[in-house]
Amino acid sequence: MHLEIAPGVSEDRIAAAARRFEDEVGRSATSDVWFRNAFGHDVARFQHFLADAGFGVGTVDGDAGRRTHGAVEGFQDANGLTVDGRVGPQTRRAAGLDGPDIAGGPTLPDQGPSDAELLGLEEPLPQTDETDEIDPE
Repeated sequence: MHLEIAPGVSEDRIAAAARRFEDEVGRSATSDVWFRNAFGHDVARFQHFLADAGFGVGTVDGDAGRRTHGAVEGFQDANGLTVDGRVGPQTRRAAGLDGPDIAGGPTLPDQGPSDAELLGLEEPLPQTDETDEIDPE
C-alpha cells in the first residue's frame, strides 16, 4: 500500500484516515489480520474451516460479510480467544491454519471492474510534481 500525505496534515487525521481505509477493505495495514469486508482466498480458506467445524458462514465465497464475522466470533468464543471477529495469528493458530497458505482454493466470484477501470484510469496518473512545467503562452 502506498499513502501520500499532504503537508501539514496531523498524525491524528492520518491515523483516522488509515482506520477508515482498513475498515473499508477489511484488512490491517500493519499486520496479517483480516476482518469484516475482507475478500480473498485466505478468507475462503477460513470460511471453509468454519463451515466444516459447524459455524454457519453462509456461502464459502471469500467475502467476509456479516455471517462470516459472526462465525469467527463464535469460533473465538468457543476457543477462549478474544472475541473481536478479527482473524489474525492467534485465531488461525487455534484453527490449526497458521502454516503457509495453500495454493489454489475455491474459485472466487469476480468482483467486477475497479473504480479506476470504470473511469478509464487503468494507467497511473502523473503526479503534478512529475510533469513538465506548462508554458502559459
